[in-house]
Amino acid sequence: MDGRRSLPLLLAPALTAALACDDDAAPTSARAAPAGAAMGAGLNLSEEPGDPILPAVVCADGPTVPGIDVSSWQGAINWAAVAGAGQRFAFIRVSDGVLFVDDAFAGNWQGAQASGVLVGAYQYFRPSQDPIAQADLLLSKMGPLGPGILPPVIDVETSEGLAPAEVAGKIGQWIDHVEGALGVAPIVYTGKFIWQSQVGVDTWANDPLWIAQYGPVCPDLPDSWGAWTFHQTSSSGKVPGIAGDVDTDLFNGSLAALEAMAGGGEPGSCGDGQCGGDEGSDACPADCPPCGVIAAEGGIIDDPDACFHRFGNQSYWYEAELGWQGHLWWTHAVTAPEPDDYVVWELHLAEAGLYRVEVYVAGDQASAEATVYAIHHADGDTSVPLSQAPVDGWASIGDYSFAGGGHGQQVRLNDNTGEAFADKHQIVFDALRLTRLDAPSTTGDASTGGDTSTGGDTTGTTGMTGMTGTTGMTSMSTSGSGSTDGESASATAGEDDGSGSGTSFGSATADGGEVLEEGCACRATTAPPRWALLALVGGLVVRRRRGG
Repeated sequence: MDGRRSLPLLLAPALTAALACDDDAAPTSARAAPAGAAMGAGLNLSEEPGDPILPAVVCADGPTVPGIDVSSWQGAINWAAVAGAGQRFAFIRVSDGVLFVDDAFAGNWQGAQASGVLVGAYQYFRPSQDPIAQADLLLSKMGPLGPGILPPVIDVETSEGLAPAEVAGKIGQWIDHVEGALGVAPIVYTGKFIWQSQVGVDTWANDPLWIAQYGPVCPDLPDSWGAWTFHQTSSSGKVPGIAGDVDTDLFNGSLAALEAMAGGGEPGSCGDGQCGGDEGSDACPADCPPCGVIAAEGGIIDDPDACFHRFGNQSYWYEAELGWQGHLWWTHAVTAPEPDDYVVWELHLAEAGLYRVEVYVAGDQASAEATVYAIHHADGDTSVPLSQAPVDGWASIGDYSFAGGGHGQQVRLNDNTGEAFADKHQIVFDALRLTRLDAPSTTGDASTGGDTSTGGDTTGTTGMTGMTGTTGMTSMSTSGSGSTDGESASATAGEDDGSGSGTSFGSATADGGEVLEEGCACRATTAPPRWALLALVGGLVVRRRRGG
C-alpha cells in the first residue's frame, strides 16, 4: 500500500486501478514499482489527527499478540529483524484478484517461516472476477495447511459496483471453495461500513473476523459479529526490518492460542514430529531437520540446493547456463539503502572447525566491482569486499571458525553494492565451498606426483563435495580431484583449483526472507516449517497511505 491514496469504494474499478500508485511509491532502485491493491486500500481509513473516532465497543478478551500484513509494496523485508522485534505473525498477499499476482509472495512466505514467524495468505477479493478462479489461485500459492500456517484470508473491501446480494454470493462461493479444500473456515477481513453497506449479511458471523479500524484500541464491528479475532490497527506502522510503512495488527488471544490456530496446537516435545516451541535444527533435528549438513572435511552448496536461499523480488532474478555445474543466478547491482534481491547460503556443519570459504564466480557473467560478502561464523560477523569482475573460478573470502550445527551460520550477498543500476553491473550468485583447514582427513584425491601435498601451507579437499542430506533430501556424494603445486590446496581469487561433482541434496524454490537466525530450520518446501519461536473512520477522506 506504499504511496497509494485511498479512494471511495464506489469508484469505477478501472479508475481505482489507474490511481492505485502515485509518485510517492518510488522503489528503492530504478526498477519498476509494484502494483495491485493491498489490504485496506479501499476502506478509506484515516489516521490523521482530528479525524472522528468511532465508539470503542469490542475490546480484546485479554492478552494480544502483535503481527503485520505485507505485500510487494514493502519491498525487501529483513524477516529476522521483524521476528526479533516481537512480530509473531504475518499475513502475506497472494494477489489482487486473478489479474495481479504478487511476485513477493513466495519470498515473504518462506522468509517469514524461516525466521519463526507464523504466516497466513490473503487475497484482495474482486467480486467482478470469478471467485473460484481467485480461490484456486490462492490455494495453489499457499499450499496445504500445516504447523505455523494460519487460515487464509478473504480481503473484502470493494463491491466494484455490484449489488450487495451479488457481492455476498460471490464471497460465499470463495469461502465455500476454500473451506472445502482446507477444512477450516477462512478469515474475513473487512471494515464496518463496507460490510454493512455493500455486503449486508450475517452468513459468516461464526467465522473469524479481521476488523480494520485505525485509532480506537477497541474497534467497532459490523453488526454481524460480536467479537474480533484480528484487528488491523494502523497502515503506517514502523517495524524493524521494513524500510517504509507497514500495516500493524493484533491477535485477540495468547501466543499459545495463536499457535493452535496456526495448526500446531500447544508446543510439544522433541520427537513429536512437529517443529515448534523452542525447537530448532540444533536443539531438535528430528523434528526440525536442517536444509543439509556440510561434512567434516567440507563441501559445496550449489544454487539448486536447499541451503541456497534466493530472496527478494523474483522479477529481478535471471538465470544463466554458466558457472559451477552449468547454472547460476544473477541480478543487477543497485544503489539503495536496502537490498532488492540477495542470497543466503545457510551453513550447518557436521563438525566444528576452521574452514576456508570460497565462492564460484563465472567471469563471463559477472561485472560487479563492489560486492560485499557477509559471513556469520562462530566468532561473530565479517564483511568481505570482493570485486567479481576480474574473477573466473573460485575466489576465497577468508578462513573462519564455524561451530558444529547451524546456529545461524551463513554467508550472505546483497545486490545494493552502491553501483548505479543504470550501469547494469551484474552480480552472480552460484556455488559456495567450505574446505576444512584444521583436520588431516579428506575425502578428495589430492595429489601432486604421488604426494598428498607438496610445498603448501594447507591440506585441503579441493574439488569435492561433502554435503550429507537429512530427512527428505538426497545425500551429496564425494568425487573429483584436486592438486597442489607449492600453494594452498584451496583456491584464491580468480583460481580454479580443482573440479568436483555431486548430486544436490535438496530442491530450492524462489524463497524469500532474511538473515537466518540461530535454530532456523530452512528447508525445501515439502519439509515442515519452523513456526513457533519466537479505525475505520466515516467520511471519504483522501489521504496518503503506506503499508501492506
